[in-house]
Amino acid sequence: MKQNLTVIYDDIYLDWKLGAGDGSHPTNPIRAKLALDLLRQNLGEAVTVVSPVNPAGRETDIAALKTIHDGDYVDRTLAGDNSEWRSTQPQVAEAGLAMFGGTMRAVELMLAGETQVAFNPQGAKHHAQVDRASGFCVFNDM
Repeated sequence: MKQNLTVIYDDIYLDWKLGAGDGSHPTNPIRAKLALDLLRQNLGEAVTVVSPVNPAGRETDIAALKTIHDGDYVDRTLAGDNSEWRSTQPQVAEAGLAMFGGTMRAVELMLAGETQVAFNPQGAKHHAQVDRASGFCVFNDM
């Protein structure tokens, strides 16, 4: 039985620009878009793309995030204040929230039996601490 691949992706991932925000940081977000493009090129209609944005609203993902991270840290980061970027960048924080949500969407789809194979090309962030970023990871999604 051939399985389709569910890819969690939205162009909001392209706002994930750490450091100077000019694309020179090693975690340049274009890599996620390029991965999706290659998967579509090679697998065609076997690829289903699902948005990481929570259809129930962002507050649901924020509440889940606050079970992992300190609430003040989450609030500060979502306001755009985080040590991983050089200025206040709420768009980067929203991309980080979407990346966290993307892994949530993948798990939800698997638990609902809607897919057996899901890939979040901006997922697997796991170095962040309870109250600070670490290793390029702002929010943990594992």
